[in-house]
Amino acid sequence: MNVFRWESPAFIHNHHPQHKIIDVKLFCDRNEERPEIVLLDSPDNLRKLGQSILNLDKEIELSADRTVSDDDIYPCRFQGLALKLNHDRQGENLLQISVAKDNLVIEGTSIALGILGETLSEFDDDTPDGYHIHYDYFPGVPGLLAPTNCSLVIACEK
Repeated sequence: MNVFRWESPAFIHNHHPQHKIIDVKLFCDRNEERPEIVLLDSPDNLRKLGQSILNLDKEIELSADRTVSDDDIYPCRFQGLALKLNHDRQGENLLQISVAKDNLVIEGTSIALGILGETLSEFDDDTPDGYHIHYDYFPGVPGLLAPTNCSLVIACEK
């Protein structure tokens, strides 16, 4: 199992990633046993993120909204989001989630990232505030996440 840890090694760039100007809000509850990560934004920004993922050819880095969370449930915030296309895991078609420094890293095949991108692209202006989707890993149950102890929540905020 890919255990989600805060002490992950520094994120090393092997090439110059594309830099996008989409600020996303990324929070975490810092639960040591089963952390929950929340990607929170407006329907428009979620769609833009989805399109960026669907057009991904190697890697993109996005800055995170610097708003400090005053939420007791999600007190931690990430500085950025790195999305990486991994051609070496074509048989898996799962998303790997990790943390490098204060950045959330989501890595996957074109199929796995395509599913995530399509999901984000489906948030429309009529999506109600607070609507959210959970990505969780459960052993023996088909899903989008590779074995991990964390949960990813994508939520709409208006």
